Amino acid sequence: ETIETIETIETIEVTAPQPNITETLVRMKAIWDSFFKTSLQEVSSALEKGWITEEEVSDLEPFLFVGVPALVTFHCVSRSLEQLGKAPRPVPGFRCDARRPSKYNAYYTGQIVEPEGKETIYVKFDEDGDKTEEIPIDNVIVHTSLWLYDGAEINEKNRPHNSLADLVFDKMSALMISLEDCSESVTGREDELRKAILRNDMASFVEERPSPSPSIAKLFGGLFDVAVSVSRAPTFQRRFKAVLDSALKSADDSAVRAAGDSAPMQQIL
Repeated sequence: ETIETIETIETIEVTAPQPNITETLVRMKAIWDSFFKTSLQEVSSALEKGWITEEEVSDLEPFLFVGVPALVTFHCVSRSLEQLGKAPRPVPGFRCDARRPSKYNAYYTGQIVEPEGKETIYVKFDEDGDKTEEIPIDNVIVHTSLWLYDGAEINEKNRPHNSLADLVFDKMSALMISLEDCSESVTGREDELRKAILRNDMASFVEERPSPSPSIAKLFGGLFDVAVSVSRAPTFQRRFKAVLDSALKSADDSAVRAAGDSAPMQQIL
């Protein structure tokens, strides 16, 4: 079974409030296609680097069905954090949606102006001009964007809305914060981290430390929360097995080509 090509995303014209604005809606199928394409890339790379064996792939080892989605999630998180420049926190400058107690807890869009403390922040809502309102921090959803393998950007305006998409998208901001918080521990050890994520082996990454830092633990915990949710999707098992088959075939083809390239040299020797 072959991996389906990423479908061209759908474009519609938004007529209000500005007639010339174009919003690009990303279909769930395009996200799944990107996910499995990245999965194939990650599995092939892991085979080439020796992080996993062909036997583990052919035996459908259980760790792959969660470790690979966790690694793909990490790929998306790290790429998105790089694009954004900083993690989406409830701090001044970030756009957000917030439930307003003064408006019967309905959601309104605005910009975070200043933090008030640990429990509340000030938001300037689009419809209120320069007026600000103190909002409980738990009522605030900070806007963010995610970048997929194919370069597509997903945000609150163009993303799909369903139970899985909502769950994954809501966790991504926290994952970016965790990755940013543990950047000192990760810098220079990116491959070690990626291998540990793939094999679900946090202990190998924290080395001799008696316990991982809270940010590392949050990063691993969040990645595997997302991975488990993704692995339970109805079409996941079938398409993921196709990814593993494709990775094995590519590895076999590469081995055959390498053997062919070395044959003339063996004759000379």
